[in-house]
Amino acid sequence: MTGMVRKFACLLATMVILGAIPYVRSQSNNASIDGVITDPNGAAVSGATVVLTSKDTGATSTFTSDADGLYSFRNVVPGNYQLKVSASGFGDYLQEGILVRVGYPIRLNIKLDLASTNQKIEVNADASALNFENTELRGSIDPQTVRRRILLHCSPALPADRETSLERM
Repeated sequence: MTGMVRKFACLLATMVILGAIPYVRSQSNNASIDGVITDPNGAAVSGATVVLTSKDTGATSTFTSDADGLYSFRNVVPGNYQLKVSASGFGDYLQEGILVRVGYPIRLNIKLDLASTNQKIEVNADASALNFENTELRGSIDPQTVRRRILLHCSPALPADRETSLERM
């Protein structure tokens, strides 16, 4: 009978040990970072590139958000991290100082802003002299020409140095 008890005890101990292995293996010294990427209206942004960079080691991991805007980094080693998100048509998102601790999952939902475009239009020519409003024909005279003509008509005999001073006006 003792042999039967011994076999039963060994079988029970084996079952307990084998049954505990999945639980022991599921214990991890790492964490996870995940979340949803949305636009200003709350719609999911698919195809966004998410880069997680360890500030301690410089190691990077890249993930592309799915159709629901979800991203996920599993088995993240504890440390200090930076998260950068970029997507076409949106401004880049950067978050520094993400502290990952053992066994603590981090949920980080990201709202991307629309990309701002700064345009500079530079015109290097004079404005058009054409009249687009009606068919009226107009002419114009340069202000320097007007000054020169008035002064020339007012004093018939100008010294040579006087004419050069008029050209500077």
